[in-house]
Amino acid sequence: ELFGHEKGAFSGADRRKEGQFLLAQGGTLFLDEIGNLPLGLQSKLLRVLQERELRPLGSSRDVPLDVRFVAASNLDLEAEAAAGRFRQDLYFRLAEFRIEVPPLRERAEDLAYLAQRFLAEDGVELRRPARAVSPEALRLLEAHPWPGNVRELRNVLRQAALAAQGGTLEAGDVAPLLKPAGAARTGAVRPAEPPEAEGSLRAAGQAGMARAERAAIDRALRLSRGNILQAARALETDNKTLHGRLKRYGIRARDYEGEGA
Repeated sequence: ELFGHEKGAFSGADRRKEGQFLLAQGGTLFLDEIGNLPLGLQSKLLRVLQERELRPLGSSRDVPLDVRFVAASNLDLEAEAAAGRFRQDLYFRLAEFRIEVPPLRERAEDLAYLAQRFLAEDGVELRRPARAVSPEALRLLEAHPWPGNVRELRNVLRQAALAAQGGTLEAGDVAPLLKPAGAARTGAVRPAEPPEAEGSLRAAGQAGMARAERAAIDRALRLSRGNILQAARALETDNKTLHGRLKRYGIRARDYEGEGA
């Protein structure tokens, strides 16, 4: 599939076939979930990246390659390489320019946009009007930890859109679909649950987490005198995530300017 093959290269190869590398000639090849590539294939991919040429199966000549490679993984490839589960030399070849996308739980400010976009796409595909999300349902979505990231969000919204009766997704449409983090995934369909009471354990836990986050952000901003870059570094997060938290809690970094520890 990657390197292609010549006619007669193996039993059943009745014609020549160009692999994905050659089909991407002059363009970009996206390698998703690169962390799952077996070590044997990793060495072959490394040679292609280094030499910028490949030899199709059954061929006696190398073919020059002009392709830009983009790879993605939900694993920490640097840690995987240190543990010997991913080739270190391949990691450094791929990591010439890195874009780190924080997990969905760290960018709740993106949820409203993503929800409306996914619901609009589902409306086109399902041939029905796109649904909106009520403020109460959005609050439930923002409080969920999203262990399955964006794919889980899309799955939840699609299920809710199919089952909802009105034109707007309400909290009752969403709540039964939000499984607790770490919940066992069985084939059984979980019965619908009523919206949580204000005194529920989950609500208490979410409130406690919010208080802890606010306190940590407050201290980091005081120590950095309102410097968001330094505060984000102290909190071991990125600027975008910290900006989202500031917006959520109504905190203004400029109010801390001139303050000290």
